[in-house]
Amino acid sequence: MSSIWKTDYNSGDIGKTSSFKITPGIGYFLFKNFLVGIDFSLDYYHQKDNGKIYKETTTALSPFLRLYIGDKKVKPFINGAAGPGWIKTKSEYNGNTSEQKSRLSGYEAGGGLAFFLSDGISLDLSIAYASATSKFTDGSNVKWENTAKGFGSNFGFSMYF
Repeated sequence: MSSIWKTDYNSGDIGKTSSFKITPGIGYFLFKNFLVGIDFSLDYYHQKDNGKIYKETTTALSPFLRLYIGDKKVKPFINGAAGPGWIKTKSEYNGNTSEQKSRLSGYEAGGGLAFFLSDGISLDLSIAYASATSKFTDGSNVKWENTAKGFGSNFGFSMYF
């Protein structure tokens, strides 16, 4: 995934990033194969830029819509989600440590396969395009905006009622 940053004074490319995300969800079928629900996301993010290492943990609640195709135990699906989140970062470089908390907004659209273990539980594999933006003001009163976007894969589980 590629990322960009910008402040009131400058902007640039953040560098190479990787992440791991697990997203359990809970939902309700309004109609056959049409699910509405909410996902709880836990995301670990790692960035390497010019020898500096940055780590971040993100939690988010995302209302979603999902349409399943077919009637078998393995069903393809398409879905979309959007919602708020919270970020806590901790950076260490040259013996200095900094910590920052910020708010997040984002969306995701994609599709995948759901492996139904029972009528109410599935394991989900998906590929999606996602975009997330966080904003905060640092200790020097400089306003920051980070945007991460691109394609990624997800593994999660869902419970249906």
